[in-house]
Amino acid sequence: MKGNTMSSIQNALIPLVLGVIAVGIIYTHQTGKVLPLISGPRATLIALFIVGFAMCAFGIMQVAASGHWISPLAIVGYLLGAIILVVFISTLMGKYLPFVQTDDQAVVAIAVLMGVKFLIGTTSFFLHLL
Repeated sequence: MKGNTMSSIQNALIPLVLGVIAVGIIYTHQTGKVLPLISGPRATLIALFIVGFAMCAFGIMQVAASGHWISPLAIVGYLLGAIILVVFISTLMGKYLPFVQTDDQAVVAIAVLMGVKFLIGTTSFFLHLL
């Protein structure tokens, strides 16, 4: 029995679109502009978390489809996701980490970690596609 699966174009395009949305959110926050419903650092963190969570879900689907659960790139992705989650939760709870002392620093830290994770996921996608 064959299930419905997404094509390779969709597997690459959807995370890319979500990445562009994340970059837009980060850009507007860093330039001091305001998006509807995203007016402060906490709202930016929540929006980034939602977009990043969706991107991560597609990454996990790709790992599951390829069966490369313990590849080095997947393991680094898991660790970066865990670090993002720790920064996000600690910031929302008001318990700042030694390297993240404000909400704005948390936005920057999560943005950088998401960017690195996105590059790793994209690299992994194209390496396993070959």
